[in-house]
Amino acid sequence: MGMRSEIDHELAKSENAMFEAAGNGFPGIGKQVWDVGMAIKHTHRQLGYALEAIIDRLVKTGEMNELMASQKLRYSVPGYYREFLDEQAIARAEGDL
Repeated sequence: MGMRSEIDHELAKSENAMFEAAGNGFPGIGKQVWDVGMAIKHTHRQLGYALEAIIDRLVKTGEMNELMASQKLRYSVPGYYREFLDEQAIARAEGDL
């Protein structure tokens, strides 16, 4: 059990080729997936707005998916974006277009 990126990193190593990621989660844990967030000190609002714009662009253009793939990490569009992006935009964000 660990963060998906940590598990992906270890699974990408040649000495771990005999292992694979489990398809099931832990039944006792109610929520299996969480969106990652960022915190910015309230006195640095402009920095927060700038980071929000950058992350928003990376997700919507699919660059976030490309960045993760370049590091051999799996990526899925956060639930926040799934609430308002259409299917085509989600597919682009996940690198399917």
